[in-house]
Amino acid sequence: MSENEVEVYEPEVITGSALMVLEKAAIDMQIVTAKTYPRSIVEFQRDSTDLATQDEEVAESCLYSRPVGGGKNAEGMSIRMAEIVSACYGNLISGARIIEQTDRYVIAQGVCHDLQKNVRKSAEHKESTVDKNGKPYSERQRALMASVACAKAERNAIFKVVPRALCKPVEKAVRDMLFGDGKSLEKRRELATGWIKKLGIDPQRVLVAIGVTEFKEICGKHLEILSGLKNAIKDGDTTIDEAFPVIMSEDGTDIIPVAKPQEVKAEKPAEKVDNGQLL
Repeated sequence: MSENEVEVYEPEVITGSALMVLEKAAIDMQIVTAKTYPRSIVEFQRDSTDLATQDEEVAESCLYSRPVGGGKNAEGMSIRMAEIVSACYGNLISGARIIEQTDRYVIAQGVCHDLQKNVRKSAEHKESTVDKNGKPYSERQRALMASVACAKAERNAIFKVVPRALCKPVEKAVRDMLFGDGKSLEKRRELATGWIKKLGIDPQRVLVAIGVTEFKEICGKHLEILSGLKNAIKDGDTTIDEAFPVIMSEDGTDIIPVAKPQEVKAEKPAEKVDNGQLL
């Protein structure tokens, strides 16, 4: 090559089969590392408990509740709890991807692989991308629902691999932090009332949904449900209208007249009851 000639670098193109070989080699190395440095269940429960209970806001984000019909709510561990579990369990890889998307729905697939035990599970989650009138969402809303679907699918995959029995002590520590302190029921009611007013709906819808007629009837369990619903709404597990349905008249046409938001106030409890959850 002469002094005036410049060597041109031509990047090597990696074929699909070569990528598979590289990916397999990387996973094999991770498995070897996992076998060499196995996880400690004691450390997992300690670390995840420390993260989940570092403050009340984080603790509250670890639980969710959503209506399932018949006045009942399904409760469980949230997306935030799954993130904490995944980070602390060790020798675990997880992720999610969109496998199908139309104008009406999006389907995500979550995958979780325990490298130490060689257990791999997947979970699919479907989210609607149309409103209650059947009108398709905007592109931005569809992108948001795709992210929500991925988060839920990954959460479900993680809890398929990590035994829920190992997460129970963490969940108990979260509930103890939220329900076991000395904060008065009256104070918790005030905080719950503030959140309800921010929803922009008639408070009577909330009272009917949790099965009470006045704020003074709300006890610790009701506040626990409200806190879970708050988190589920924030994470996209449910909507305000699903959690607190509109109250209809008997003929199904008119909304039953109810008190205005400013007319509904929390009242002091007549007697001492169990502590509720901070919202």
